[in-house]
Amino acid sequence: MRTLLSLVGWLVLGVFVWAQDTPYRLPEVYALRGATIVSNTAPPIENGVLVVRNGIIVAIGGSETPIPADAEVIDASGHTVYPGFIDAFASLGMPAQPNDPAYASYERGNTHPNAQIRPERQATVLMQPDSAQLARWRRAGFVAAHIAPPHGIMSGQSAVISTGTGTPAELVIVPQVGVVLNLRGRGAFEGGGGYPSSLMGAIALVRQTFYDAQHQMQVWDAYLRDPAGKPRPAMNRALEALQPVLRREMPVLALANNAEDIRRVLRIADEFNLRVIIVGGLEAAKVADELKRRDIPVLLSMEMPEPLRSYDPLSPPTLTSLRNRALAYQNAAILHEKGVRFAFTTEGLGDPERLLRNIRTAIANGLPKDAALRALTLTPAEILGIQNRFGDLAVGKTASFVVVRGELFEPRARIEFAFADGKRFKVSEASQTASAPATPAFRRPRDWDAENTASLLEASCCFHHAHGSTLTHMHSHDHEAHACDAECTDHLTAGVPPRQDAPREQPTQPSDQRTESAGASDETPTMPRVKLTPIMPPPADEHNTWLIRNATVWTMAHDKPLPNTDVLVVDGRIAAVGKNLTAPPNARIVDGTGKHLTPGLMDCHSHTAISGGVNEGTNVCTAEVRIQDVINPEDVNIYRQLAGGVTSALILHGSANVIGGQSIVVKWRWGKTADEMIFKEAPAGIKFALGENVKRSNFRTPGSTRYPASRMGVEQVIRERFLAALDYKRHWDEYRQGKRLLPPRRDLQLDALVEILEGKRLIHCHSYRQDEILMLLRVCEEFGVRVGTLQHVLEGYKVANEIARHGAGASSFSDWWAYKIEVYDAIPYNGAIMWERGVVVSFNSDSNELARRLNTEAAKAVKYGGVPEVEALKFVTLNVAKQLGVERYVGSIEVGKHADLALWSDHPLSGYAVCEKTFVDGVLYFDRERDRAWREELERERQEYLKGLRAESVFDERKREEPSARAPAEPQPSAPTRFAGTWRGTITGGDPLPPEGVPFTLRIRQEGNQLRGTLETALGTQEFSIAAPDGDTLTITLEVGGMSATVSATITGDRLTGTVSVMGLSFTIEAQRTPDSVATQARRH
Repeated sequence: MRTLLSLVGWLVLGVFVWAQDTPYRLPEVYALRGATIVSNTAPPIENGVLVVRNGIIVAIGGSETPIPADAEVIDASGHTVYPGFIDAFASLGMPAQPNDPAYASYERGNTHPNAQIRPERQATVLMQPDSAQLARWRRAGFVAAHIAPPHGIMSGQSAVISTGTGTPAELVIVPQVGVVLNLRGRGAFEGGGGYPSSLMGAIALVRQTFYDAQHQMQVWDAYLRDPAGKPRPAMNRALEALQPVLRREMPVLALANNAEDIRRVLRIADEFNLRVIIVGGLEAAKVADELKRRDIPVLLSMEMPEPLRSYDPLSPPTLTSLRNRALAYQNAAILHEKGVRFAFTTEGLGDPERLLRNIRTAIANGLPKDAALRALTLTPAEILGIQNRFGDLAVGKTASFVVVRGELFEPRARIEFAFADGKRFKVSEASQTASAPATPAFRRPRDWDAENTASLLEASCCFHHAHGSTLTHMHSHDHEAHACDAECTDHLTAGVPPRQDAPREQPTQPSDQRTESAGASDETPTMPRVKLTPIMPPPADEHNTWLIRNATVWTMAHDKPLPNTDVLVVDGRIAAVGKNLTAPPNARIVDGTGKHLTPGLMDCHSHTAISGGVNEGTNVCTAEVRIQDVINPEDVNIYRQLAGGVTSALILHGSANVIGGQSIVVKWRWGKTADEMIFKEAPAGIKFALGENVKRSNFRTPGSTRYPASRMGVEQVIRERFLAALDYKRHWDEYRQGKRLLPPRRDLQLDALVEILEGKRLIHCHSYRQDEILMLLRVCEEFGVRVGTLQHVLEGYKVANEIARHGAGASSFSDWWAYKIEVYDAIPYNGAIMWERGVVVSFNSDSNELARRLNTEAAKAVKYGGVPEVEALKFVTLNVAKQLGVERYVGSIEVGKHADLALWSDHPLSGYAVCEKTFVDGVLYFDRERDRAWREELERERQEYLKGLRAESVFDERKREEPSARAPAEPQPSAPTRFAGTWRGTITGGDPLPPEGVPFTLRIRQEGNQLRGTLETALGTQEFSIAAPDGDTLTITLEVGGMSATVSATITGDRLTGTVSVMGLSFTIEAQRTPDSVATQARRH
């Protein structure tokens, strides 16, 4: 009886173990018989045999392959055996929260002072694998995973582990693979204050960290060779952990998804001669040629959007969002075609079981099945250095494979068994319902319907963090010092429609049922081949030889424009200016009759095309950060400014710091990379700032201790930093003279300040009041420094003589005043008065929108102060060139200068003038005729994408409904009765609106089947015209202050309620219809 009970107990235990997805039996030998065996390096074997002994594959062959007598034989008929999958990058088993106690040991001792730099963390020490998590990965077919610590910019060292069972130490396959680098690791998840708060700050921190690691290596080598007379150097374990990276013994695993972030990583790799592996790579196809040339592999995220089933025709998907979708589906196929090595990861997916579904989508969009299998198995093994044991089915390799019912990439395929480290695991129904702890994410999932223009998203962040009235902020040029933390990325921007396909909750059901139901619905999207070119047209070619005939030419070298004059451009430079010029054989002719030709306009104060934040506002001095690192060449504002005749701009850090970041002068070469846009001949620059923005007394947050809090404190910051730079320079001079035995630490912040003191870097200083302007000039003169430009300088008219005597330029607004206390004394005659006193004056935009109209800004100098027309036009051409130190190259139409030109339909200072062509270096970057034709092509492309997605307008869906299925419609009042009239109400919603809200008036009238009217606010009156809706809901999209606003309202009798959305922010609106307005509208109707 006791024997019988024992037998029953063992049977019960066996069933329990089976249900828990653990090895239900551990024999020495397995033999799979009757399966189709698929490997990466040999032809498939039908009705094959695979034998495993002691966790190693010992035989593979056809049905005649001998099966050992002691083997457990598994009948695998109707199944296919594949190499086990390797997750190329995941956070499996990592502590989910950055404050987890597991991280605490790395916060003690001689670590890096910035908590974002923790390369010494090791995944093998931190990992806490949960059995349910491991089971979840096995169900998805993974037998191994490359895991890495999240949280931070340099978050630690990765490792490869098995997804089998055992202690954490027993799971380790490779203890150290590489160091994780995530340039967007700060802010995307960590939130809160602290340096850095911007992308350019993160890059500066990474750059400084690598220089510090090099310095530690250098001084220790020198000390160990000969310690006599040398102080023992400090040892930092974070910097020590980077030594293998600097020696190229260990790669950098760089999380980078958009194309520009990948290029930024490659620039860092070039600077320090690093080995790099790209992780994520959602836009890797855009840089595939470069990745192939450098032989840089990609651990590819397969994050994809949900299918777009329908859309609102009143707010249809933008072409950018559709291209983003197409690229997500085709990214892997393009990388394969280009010969880039890539391996699939679950990074960004959340659920590893979604990976196969998304791979099937990639296959439907051009990825060969054999390439997909290789990216799941052999390629990750090769990249991670475990190809001798994993990644394929071959004698001698570890028995890590999956047994699939059906063919792997068919929708109804189901993984039934997984062998990991020779242990057999059955994917059981019971184990699939077990919950597993969430794995920490390295980044936010991508918003596929957001525009692909980082600077626009960041503009919404600045709006979100504004203080005071929304209406005031819409017109304010100031950039607040607040960091744009994680919540900002949730907001869409002006002109971007709401999401068309919010993420859908996945049904809770077994994976095989999910797979089969998904296959039955056949919703795999396929799209036309994505275009990787910019949305707006780049130059048709690089042709740069032209003859512009018979135009009125504003040379800036003459007191008046030259009528009926020709300009010859040869190889991108101005070759001749005169009448009846002869064109060389390769010149293209432009008829300028009746048109005006000017130098390309130049903007001396711009924040266009900056990614990841305009300010690094965490420190009072951030001279180490570089705007050059974060230029986004795909920002559509570049093209729009070309359409306004702008060819060059000074791109500045914001005004949150006394000493901000390093500026860069660019030429708007649309379609080129960020590096190719840099104006190479321009002197280096840096942003300084004075006044309220930097002392921040009007918006100091509780507990804030950032110095300074006064204007006299601002002066002391400048003086102290200059003195520190002089000391730093002296230390280097002493080392070069042999007076110091060990080299000083290179300090990127002080490097930039030394360049100022040596006259190699120009100061461009945000300023308003005359007292602070004089203070800056006085301090700079004390140190022998000349200020390049005073930016804004709205009280410059009070101290114009002093500015002229110092030799600083003045880049001002044309007619902005009284938008905050410190500019109450500003006057529109400021520019003219300074010009009369001999100051080199320019007018700038400080605005993506205003930059498109710099010609009419210049015209205001004529209106306010009577500046002669040619001199006024210099305010946006030659004077800017002088302020930026590039007058030898641009700013006027003179022989030998760069052919940066704008051709206008009318007098360039006229509000009726339209820019028809814009040339940069003689290349036609904007042509209005080509632009019109291009827009038609873009609409055809958009329709092709929608056709490929099989997405329908919701209006089309309604038409397809059976009439019998529709409920009888209730009698509705006519459109005039429902909507027409005058509605008066208030917009409310808390910060940043004032407590009392903002009043508005909405006037609606009926004209046929159209509703027309106006929305009146403090910003003015905006007109609209929409189709009359069928129901009681009204949606109006209009432009308010240069931004898109969407009003969504419901009418109930004479009451209107709803929301207004501006740049991703939503506010409440309530209004009442005024008496008699309905009757009046009805009579008119």
